[in-house]
Amino acid sequence: MITDGVLCGREDDWLREILLGYQGTSPGELAQRILRESEERCQGEDDGTVIAVRLEARPEKI
Repeated sequence: MITDGVLCGREDDWLREILLGYQGTSPGELAQRILRESEERCQGEDDGTVIAVRLEARPEKI
């Protein structure tokens, strides 16, 4: 999830590329990467919040 300040009214192609290409497992790392890229692109126009979670399948009960 992101707030509107992350995109600062611009296209979201860069965000889609980050999400599709991310190979890590850390939600925090992903959120920080998105926020850093947003700050570079938006130059402080608005504040932004990024929330990332990692979902894992629960083992089946036997």
